[in-house]
Amino acid sequence: MIGNRLWIGIPEPSISSETRQHLLAVKPGGVILFGRNIVSIEQLKQLIDDLRSLLGNSLVISLDQEGGRVVRIPGGVTLFPGNLALGSAALRDRQRALELARLQGRISGKELRAIGIDVNLAPCVDLLRSSDERGIGSRSFGSDPQLVLELASEIGAGHREQGVHDCWKHYPGIGRATVDPHFGLPTIPGQDSGDHLIPFRAAARA
Repeated sequence: MIGNRLWIGIPEPSISSETRQHLLAVKPGGVILFGRNIVSIEQLKQLIDDLRSLLGNSLVISLDQEGGRVVRIPGGVTLFPGNLALGSAALRDRQRALELARLQGRISGKELRAIGIDVNLAPCVDLLRSSDERGIGSRSFGSDPQLVLELASEIGAGHREQGVHDCWKHYPGIGRATVDPHFGLPTIPGQDSGDHLIPFRAAARA
């Protein structure tokens, strides 16, 4: 029962005998896929089929396919720029940027659903507060919390139209950090968190 509450990763692009034993022992509710698990689209589909054959069709498959510098599927799908491209476009034409965000969500959602992905661990709704690219950088839509909320909502809605869930991150907002969380542990000041929580509060109410 406890294992069913866990989403875990596996170390390889196919299920080894050791991984098989581990998965059957833990019986996780979900598996998070990373770049190390993906060689090609066909291989990825086979891996997902094998995981569900082993653990059941209710197994949740997730990955991070944000666009820009964080993509787990590097080819065979549409590759979008980082979120800051949409944020910058919105400064020139907000409505058009929102339309493009919805379209991006639909395209990405449709492609992920066809592969067998249930949840895309995206988009980032961290506010851009540091110009240091080692931090959130171009993964952010920008510094305006309302604009971040609107663009993320459109991408998420596009995903859900195609049967893929979105997951907003990184609570409580790491836009002030100067360390990429993939390579280190970011720290953020506890004070002045109000604006950074706006997108997360909106998501919690949705």
